[in-house]
Amino acid sequence: MTLGLEHLTTITVQLDDQHVIGQTPHGFRRVSPVIGGSFEGARLSGIVLPGGADWNLVLADGSIEFHARYTLATHDGVLISVTNEGIERRVMAKLFAGELADLSEPMYGRTVPRFEVGDGRYSWLAASIFVAELTLGRPAEAILDVFEVT
Repeated sequence: MTLGLEHLTTITVQLDDQHVIGQTPHGFRRVSPVIGGSFEGARLSGIVLPGGADWNLVLADGSIEFHARYTLATHDGVLISVTNEGIERRVMAKLFAGELADLSEPMYGRTVPRFEVGDGRYSWLAASIFVAELTLGRPAEAILDVFEVT
């Protein structure tokens, strides 16, 4: 048996200024509110609705854990809840600390998005496993290339 990846969509999430909670027993916590965005792919496209957030945590080793929740609105009006968890271990901790990061160095940003939807036309989203590669776009913009594991 061989696992494969099939591109589903590219999600561009626009983020507002971070709210710094600070050092906690688990790490340094920030909250990045989602203010919009879009997504485009052969089987899934539309807009990212404002109102979600990413609760990111800088760990002792400098890597960052993500826990994001937000809502997609498809081109045909269906709402999809997204929970996206993952890690970045090279670039973002330096940026969050106000340090210069070598952006020519590839990021290691990987997430596992889960989709929840009530409309039967998109029920296949809840019956598959997805992974995503995270990159940075313009300031305050996260880009997720989402792949279905086949």
